[in-house]
Amino acid sequence: MTESIMDITHSDYDSSVDEILKIRDSIKGSNAVKNGERATVYLPNPFDNDSNIASKYEIGNKYKAYKERAEYDAFPSRTENGYLGALNSVPPVVEDMPSDIEYMLENSDGDGLSLFESMKITQSNMLEVKYHGLLATFTPFEDDGQPLTLLRAKELGLMAMIKHYPRESIVDWDFSVINGDRKLSYVKLSQNKVSVNHETYKKESEESQLILGLDETGYYQRMVSKNKDGTDDLTEKHYPTNRDGNLDSIPFEFVIDQESDTQELPTGFGIIYPISLKAFSRYQVSADLNESLHRYAIPTVASTGWTTQAFEQYKEMTGQDKICIGGHVPLPKDATIEYLQWNADSDAMFKYLENNQKEAKALGARFDTSDAKDEAVGVAKIRSSEELSSLINIQSSIQKSYKRLLDWCYKFMSNNAEIPEYTLTLNTEFDKVKLTTQEQKEIRDNVIMSIYSREEGLRQLYEGGITTDTAEELLRESIENGDS
Repeated sequence: MTESIMDITHSDYDSSVDEILKIRDSIKGSNAVKNGERATVYLPNPFDNDSNIASKYEIGNKYKAYKERAEYDAFPSRTENGYLGALNSVPPVVEDMPSDIEYMLENSDGDGLSLFESMKITQSNMLEVKYHGLLATFTPFEDDGQPLTLLRAKELGLMAMIKHYPRESIVDWDFSVINGDRKLSYVKLSQNKVSVNHETYKKESEESQLILGLDETGYYQRMVSKNKDGTDDLTEKHYPTNRDGNLDSIPFEFVIDQESDTQELPTGFGIIYPISLKAFSRYQVSADLNESLHRYAIPTVASTGWTTQAFEQYKEMTGQDKICIGGHVPLPKDATIEYLQWNADSDAMFKYLENNQKEAKALGARFDTSDAKDEAVGVAKIRSSEELSSLINIQSSIQKSYKRLLDWCYKFMSNNAEIPEYTLTLNTEFDKVKLTTQEQKEIRDNVIMSIYSREEGLRQLYEGGITTDTAEELLRESIENGDS
């Protein structure tokens, strides 16, 4: 049987998809890690091969309790939110946006996603898995497939859009030398549509793949899905056009968090990845530690020095055939009694968790237990040149890619021969964060109410971009006026 087009994937996709899903779940948090489809991958069942447990039902119950006692610390998502705060502490600036695509500032994808929110989604994906896919697309057709004029398309509200394709949906690709330039010549994108059957009210999933390619005619699109008999249903090639006619390149961007002289895609992951690995290791050790605490940390009574005769006398006196704590225990001569307790503080698992937290923090992780002095107000404090370099690369790549995507959209939506001059600028000065007026007021209020010291208030204002003289004046005026 001929191999299905839908089953053909890139070798780099095959080797990375499991780790991508792991990163995604680490960001989603405890419920995804504990109860998602990959729960037993993240926390294997230690009772599966236990010969002392007879039934699968008992194994299941023991694993459920083992998993419920385990603690998943959501510091990967807190860390990502900190980075996003740094990246967006100063919002992007668009100047002189062409009127034909000005609508994209409020609706970039046809579903009401603003251009800046679109960029934030891209930032998240790059932080997590290193690169993200974006497609500029425009389909000016009637329902019967007949092409529309640009004027008629605009009258019907049809518009060019930027569509998101996360890394795990990009299943195959190729770069080729075309007219002396090495460029993307083929990419296959997985799409999954979920809808409700209004007869059965069950959710039905329909998987398809969008194929983007270049041939001698230019850029084309094809859709492939599977028929009920398992064969491929492959559409004819469709050649999108703009004001210049057929396109000589695929309007698809791989937005990558690193600069590269090659056109090959990186195989690594984003700066959140090593932090996610620390979170999973911590989760697994937490499960074993809490299981040990559950089993062994309860104080146990131990007694020595008993003879058979003494024990028979004890039973006659108390009516018990075991030592019961909570009242008087008549001990025979030379007998002893004590509590046995597990010295948990010296356990290697506690030491591991302590070291794990230090290592995760060294990678940039943000814990709930972080000292407030380590954090700037509202954003992550960038702790290393590596973090700073990654964030700058993310902003630079997004700025360049979105500019190209907007240019493609303009060519779809306008008949003008030239693209007007306009600029798109993203923040790269993460250590020069400007506090909002409300944030400044909150800091001043906290000083006045002695929630923290005047020195701490000055530090936060200064780190928020307020000069030392101005910060001191703000606090002095607030204290004198009794603001609250």
